[in-house]
Amino acid sequence: WEAAAAQEGVDGSMLSHYRKLLAIRAAHKELFARADRTVLAMSDEEGYDIVKRAYGDDAVYIALNLGSEVKSVTVAVELAAGTVLTDLYGGGSYTVSETGELTLPIPAAADGGTMILRVEPPAPPAPDSNPAVIAAIVIAAAVAAGAVAVVMILRKKKA
Repeated sequence: WEAAAAQEGVDGSMLSHYRKLLAIRAAHKELFARADRTVLAMSDEEGYDIVKRAYGDDAVYIALNLGSEVKSVTVAVELAAGTVLTDLYGGGSYTVSETGELTLPIPAAADGGTMILRVEPPAPPAPDSNPAVIAAIVIAAAVAAGAVAVVMILRKKKA
């Protein structure tokens, strides 16, 4: 515990590393507790591992590097070209190539050796700008306003 206390506030320390991992796990409990794990790429010789964890519609890609230097690895993923993934561990974002691949610069072990990439949620759909839809909405609003006016007139007549 003394060693952990000495690492308090030290960026890049083992304590900092585990705090980041625990915070990510807490933010995505179901995914890390119940997800299926699929190995996408690994090399014992080069000291890296890339896995996908998926549960329902949620997925993360985890890349680990045990080496002393940054390891650049390209891996095929089942995501549409242009899909953006955000690194929950180290920040930054990565985009799936036209060929359905991600190229990841996995940090050296001394720098955490970890990437946890999550697919960015899709942007909400833009309001429909189809003139026919807009006209239908305006007509529906006018009809509703007219109905309210008729009800108010009938209530006044009863009073």
